Amino acid sequence: MYSATCICLIALANPTIVEAPRQPLGPFLKELAAQEEHLLLQLSKESLWTDPKLKAQLVESIDAAGKLWSARLIPLLAEHIAYEAIDENERPWRLIPLEKMYPCFAALQRVGIPAVPRLIELLKNTNPDRESERQSNYLAILALRNIYREGGFGQKMAKQRLEFELTRAAAEEKKRLQKALQDPALNADLTDPNQGH
Repeated sequence: MYSATCICLIALANPTIVEAPRQPLGPFLKELAAQEEHLLLQLSKESLWTDPKLKAQLVESIDAAGKLWSARLIPLLAEHIAYEAIDENERPWRLIPLEKMYPCFAALQRVGIPAVPRLIELLKNTNPDRESERQSNYLAILALRNIYREGGFGQKMAKQRLEFELTRAAAEEKKRLQKALQDPALNADLTDPNQGH
């Protein structure tokens, strides 16, 4: 299956391969803006996050937010990065991928580079030594590494970005960023081609 970018490049190289009906972007952009606004309103409702009966609707909205790549939705996704979609009593005996367990984490990774500044802010403002903030901090580190992994050097690029942020951070933020830099997710053996990429 080709990605949209791949199809566009093929079409540019040989326009006879892909003939798509031409339509103005105006209606499409209006539809995207309407979807973004709808998701923003949905995800801003506190009841959606707290009512177990609305969990399926919430997870669907989070998934849609990640696919939309909306900068306006990033703060809400980051705020709820540690939201668990699967309760302890619902978990099967097998391991569950982090992306299924934490849908906001998955959505932020899907958004990609535009989510990086908010993830950095999350790392500056969460304390991994505090139980209530530990999971958010850990997921922000993993998301940052995984976003940069798209370019092939996730671990190295994430560390360089955090080191750059150290130069601009306040004292307390520096301590937290230094802790993030020491996290095992960013310190696997870089000579092993299977780690850190």
